[in-house]
Amino acid sequence: MILTNAKFSLGQLVATTHAASRLSPEDVAGAIGRHASGDWGEVCDEDRASNEEALVEGLRLLSVYTSSSGITFWIITEWDRSITTVLLPEDYYVQRPQPRSLFQQTVDPTTPCQYSVLNSQLLCI
Repeated sequence: MILTNAKFSLGQLVATTHAASRLSPEDVAGAIGRHASGDWGEVCDEDRASNEEALVEGLRLLSVYTSSSGITFWIITEWDRSITTVLLPEDYYVQRPQPRSLFQQTVDPTTPCQYSVLNSQLLCI
């Protein structure tokens, strides 16, 4: 996946363990492309307006999508564009979500995962 129409930097791409275990790589890749291009998905009008302001002001960005299997998930890019996180709504309230690869069964929970835009894979580094 090549992001030719990205409106902002995604920084490091990570996913919570829970999201990585429930979402397909294809759903994640498609949503990341939409998020980076400013297609905020299923956010409310207020959040859509906040995202448009955040692009100008350098604030946090939130997108909401539904996977092909019907799972709602979020993508959040932090205000400084250092990191973009794929997570499920229930992961947001967990004190410290653990990143995990979408492609590996066992991962050291202290190792962050990174999405490679060049080869469309989420890998732990």
